[in-house]
Formats: sequence, C-alpha cells, structure tokens
Amino acid sequence: WLLHIDDDELLYCPHGPQQFFQLLRSLDGHICEAHMQNIEALVPTDECIKPFTSCTCFVISTTKFASYTNGKSIGRISCLGGSLKPHGPHHFRCATTNNKSNVKSRSVQVAPAIGVILHYESCTYERWSQKYCELALRHGHDKNIHTKLPFPFYRE
Repeated sequence: WLLHIDDDELLYCPHGPQQFFQLLRSLDGHICEAHMQNIEALVPTDECIKPFTSCTCFVISTTKFASYTNGKSIGRISCLGGSLKPHGPHHFRCATTNNKSNVKSRSVQVAPAIGVILHYESCTYERWSQKYCELALRHGHDKNIHTKLPFPFYRE
C-alpha cells in the first residue's frame, strides 16, 4: 500500500493502526484504493508554532473548510498486476480491468472511525507565506492565477 500525504497532514486512526491495517488486509484484490475523509485543524492561537501537538480541535463540516474537502487515498501497489498510478494528489487509479479475468478495479471508503486525514492547513504565517511564495515562483507568469484558487481563504 502507498499513502500520499503532504507535510501538513497526518493519518489518524482513532482506535489504533491495527484496525486500519486489518481493513486493508480484508479488502479484495481488485480494490485499488481505500479513500479517507480529511478534517481540518483549528489553530489555537496566531502564535502556534507546533500545530501537530497544539491543535486539538478539528472542523468536520466540509462547508467550513478553508482548504480541500475531497480526502486522500491509500493505493494498493499490487492492484491488477501493478498498474497503480496517481490520479491527482487525492486518488489512485489502476487499469480498469485485468485482461486475464476481466475483474474491474474499485475504490472503497474508509469509515472515519477507522482512519481520517488530519489536515493542518497553513497553521503558521511562516508556513502560509512559504507555500504561496513557492506557488508564485511556479505560476507567477499567470496574472490571473488567483481567480483559479478554489477557496476564498486563499484569495483574501
């Protein structure tokens, strides 16, 4: 299995990792990804410098998120003969069928009681500034890039 998360995210298994690993072991071989919901950290103060230990409250309503709402996946490397490929930063895909058995690959949703992604979006000003300076270096040639940002939090 391969999990792609960013440096401002953590995989959290409320009842411990054993239940999460048990779920992965129980999945049929044609399951190419297990998808988890993300929840967003609430920063306790503007001076927060250790968000992974300081943030203890999280937003679970996606309509209140400042950032992405579509979760993250863990992909099965051996799915359908090793055809796993990233499908953007949030999903994985495999070949749609196994030529030998015509079995279709599928995705399953992980229950939040088993695993979620904790997202600590731009918890410090320094982190926010660094993120957007790096984005500006990569996309600074596009004068309308700010209009393409999906969340008002980023445009303000």
